[in-house]
Amino acid sequence: MDMSSNERFVNPRPGPLPVLCRLSRLFARMDVGVRRVAAGETIQKGGDRAEALFLVQKGFLYSHDTSRTGRRQIAALHLPGEVAGLNNLQGPVATQSMRAAEDSLLTVIPNPMLADSARMAPELAAELLLLAARENASLARALFVVGRMVARDRMVWLLLTLHDRQTVRPGGADTALWLPLTQTEIGDVLGLTNVSISKILSQLAEEGAIARHGAEVHLLRREALARQIGYIDPPGAAPLPLRIEPVLLPLRVRVARTPTPRLAVTTAV
Repeated sequence: MDMSSNERFVNPRPGPLPVLCRLSRLFARMDVGVRRVAAGETIQKGGDRAEALFLVQKGFLYSHDTSRTGRRQIAALHLPGEVAGLNNLQGPVATQSMRAAEDSLLTVIPNPMLADSARMAPELAAELLLLAARENASLARALFVVGRMVARDRMVWLLLTLHDRQTVRPGGADTALWLPLTQTEIGDVLGLTNVSISKILSQLAEEGAIARHGAEVHLLRREALARQIGYIDPPGAAPLPLRIEPVLLPLRVRVARTPTPRLAVTTAV
């Protein structure tokens, strides 16, 4: 079986329909562009003008920061069906760099077009608000993991999170996840060295907890691993109970009326 790409893996259900399907419907009426990027290609650099969001159709991206001493921290991973670059909406300058971990296909939505469309389509604004809330929750959890968990538990958390953010197309194994990152890149996600990552992955394989075939990883003891670290499902892994239907309410403005002051006029005698 050819395991050279992640096309057998798709994003799970962050709502009643996958985000990719819902947003694609909305963007079908817009003049958006498509961009193909090669593995290792930089999509944007921190400090550049923040010009667009990127809907990941295929591939695997990550956003990262680099210190002045050259140390990199990968802050977020972007999988098929997810929107990358939500922080580009906060201002005119991109706060993070973005890079493709493998060959990827992106829908590019320019920020001005997005703002205009959100005003015309409240459903789009609601989707973006939901995505931003989930990304904020994911980043908060990642901060806790990197800051407070031991090295092995960090690696297990990453594998479980990626597994729950991906689902396998029909015919594939439901234990599988796609991880096209190098050991150095995984270390930059978890705040560990590539030597530590290599050691931990080898230990997990020796214990029979995982099996690795290139970029494909199988979780052979998923429930046991989840119990060991007190794992919590990532935001968006389960369907929402309700669909957000934005309602535009009329804006009522009350203007306080101030009585006009009277001018007392005195005549000098």
